[in-house]
Amino acid sequence: MLKLTSLFSVAGLVVLLNAFTVPAARAQGHQITVFVEEGRHSLNGHVFISLSDGVNTKYYGFYSENKALAPAILGGGEVRDDSETDWDVKRIYNIDLNAYLKADEAIFAWKIANKAWWVDHHCGDFAETVLESAGVKLPLNWSYSGRNRPGIFGRYIREHGGIAHYPFEGDWILESSDFMPVGARIAIEHEGDGYRAGGVVYRGSATSVQNTHVLTLDELRQLLPQAPLEILQRAQGEMAIRIELNISDNGQTLEMVRTGDIVHFHKVVNEKTGAVVGYVFDKVEKGGLNRLHATLRRATPGETK
Repeated sequence: MLKLTSLFSVAGLVVLLNAFTVPAARAQGHQITVFVEEGRHSLNGHVFISLSDGVNTKYYGFYSENKALAPAILGGGEVRDDSETDWDVKRIYNIDLNAYLKADEAIFAWKIANKAWWVDHHCGDFAETVLESAGVKLPLNWSYSGRNRPGIFGRYIREHGGIAHYPFEGDWILESSDFMPVGARIAIEHEGDGYRAGGVVYRGSATSVQNTHVLTLDELRQLLPQAPLEILQRAQGEMAIRIELNISDNGQTLEMVRTGDIVHFHKVVNEKTGAVVGYVFDKVEKGGLNRLHATLRRATPGETK
């Protein structure tokens, strides 16, 4: 999501100059929040922060003014209002008034520095600088792409108390499975009120999503090649495969459970000759198929590229 003596200080002036505010419902104390868009829907991703005094919340991110010129360090740089920016994961930190004012000073310093966006002076550097000014230091690890890139920020926050906007979205790798090849990669994308993976849409809650797919006649013939066609035609529209995805509390592991239905039928035999003269459909047993399990882990930033 001031002392009177400070109103005439530099810090107090900074508070008055910052205008990106969104009214909050009620006072909850001072907070600084880091948000990360991990780059699934943009080229590089984005890191930005918000500051709250318990009444108003302000959102800030650092951008190049001209992306086309940014690679040549000629694109300029500016701090923008990020109140409407989408994000994948965030973490909230409670801070005191002094930390709040120091963070506001750091934001103001970036605004007046007029530094151009560059690989060593980007949104992650801005967010980290403001966080550290408020006393929040994140031990981010170096990777081939840098130390405070959006992917690194996102992974650290996910593993240390972060709140996922779209918990299931991301790249996942199969660690174990009863029905899929271990090591396979599955990409899950947020879509509307659910998620899409491999052409399949899942919907549900923040911790569990499901898909039920009613099998077509062609799919039944592939699944049950030995079953008589007339039985499959009778079962068409009634048999389904169900897949459920359950996410762990830390958002790093998925459990996949597959269940399905079974068709029951019996042969009609000529009592004199013993020859099979036909088949009779009995029923479709809902959920009769053995439960199959798979475990997936969230891919690391290096594995997603």
